[in-house]
Amino acid sequence: MKGTGGVLFSTPELRIVQIHKTNCDFVVELARLSVQCDSEWNFGEFHFEFENRILTTERTTMGRLSLAWQILTNGSMAERVSTLLAAPLAPAIPAAPAPAPVPPAPKPQRSDALSLLASLQREGRLLDFLKEPIDGYSDAQIGAAVRDIHRECGAVLERQFAIRPVLEKPEGSPVTLSSEPAHRIRLTGKVDSGAASGTLVHNGWMATKCEIPVWSGEKVAISILAQAEVELR
Repeated sequence: MKGTGGVLFSTPELRIVQIHKTNCDFVVELARLSVQCDSEWNFGEFHFEFENRILTTERTTMGRLSLAWQILTNGSMAERVSTLLAAPLAPAIPAAPAPAPVPPAPKPQRSDALSLLASLQREGRLLDFLKEPIDGYSDAQIGAAVRDIHRECGAVLERQFAIRPVLEKPEGSPVTLSSEPAHRIRLTGKVDSGAASGTLVHNGWMATKCEIPVWSGEKVAISILAQAEVELR
């Protein structure tokens, strides 16, 4: 584009070189802005602040021509643009760092002992039996109730712990103390007698596994072993 006394080159990089106005030669260097236009000006616009005035030029061909025309036809505008471009560019404002991802809240956990009690209650009604006053029941009634509790609770313990005797011998069998590790037996009777053997009076029990189900409820329900039941009618 040619103007009176000068030449304007408007390219996609917005390079404007050698503008002459009213016998006053000056050079306007806009190449620097072409590199930083996207990082320093949002929405693809150029913002020049002159005192209390802001000139906004869309990053389009017509927008560039409009800016060039104002510079060519307005000496005051040309001088201000020249002064502005002669000053060092302000450092680019770094983009704010992305906020760190918020880690998910840890899942609530409860004691395995509570989970075991909940299993014994759910499948064998153990807590119902232990918390029920039995003074008013006959032995026959208690025995009938215990039969089901014995079976169901035994199934829970077998599934989760696979409980086995420590010593696979009939009660009353002789036991040589030197043949058994100390952690597997507990001595009773005349402990200070120095005897080398004794009689098996209890086989002991040991867990061959531990597979208590992982609890996945809410924190407010950690202590609930069995929910209250409400019948709707």
